[in-house]
Amino acid sequence: MIRLAVLGMVGTSTTDPDSAEPPRAHALPGAADAITRLRSAGIAVALMTDLPADVAEPMLDSLRWNVSPEGFVDALITPEVASAIEEAAAPDDPVAAAAPEVAAAMAQTLVDDPHEVLVAGATVPEVRAGQAAGAGLLAGVLTGDETQDSEGEELRVAPGVHILDSIAELPDLLSTAPEIAPGHTPEA
Repeated sequence: MIRLAVLGMVGTSTTDPDSAEPPRAHALPGAADAITRLRSAGIAVALMTDLPADVAEPMLDSLRWNVSPEGFVDALITPEVASAIEEAAAPDDPVAAAAPEVAAAMAQTLVDDPHEVLVAGATVPEVRAGQAAGAGLLAGVLTGDETQDSEGEELRVAPGVHILDSIAELPDLLSTAPEIAPGHTPEA
């Protein structure tokens, strides 16, 4: 059973090119509804980004996506957060060593089994982080700001990755995906 969805920020929102500092963002169509549906189903939601916190946080503020266990999303995983988790992790923690972003999201939402994690990303590195962590369900989202033709094609051929045309399809994937058992890799 999926208890945590780790979503790539580029698959949920786009940067407003005309915004002044700090940068503003716009939600991709269906993103806010998808997050709301996940949260309503009892699934914690963490956003991961390669942007530093001082850039990512104002973008989320412009979306009015507050970050807290009672907020719109449970956690924001920036490089600073992932690095801190990686440095503090026990030497025998395979998730923190292989995918510190996913480990940070798990730590912040108190999910301890990577098989209970869904990773949905619009970039190959985001999906690879889910694979490295042993996430129970992987999705490639083709509507991300950075999903170019070659990256979208690479997502399409990655084994065990469900391809979504939009983040809006994510709640439906969860309702139709088979129960994810430990050690089970979903078929593409």
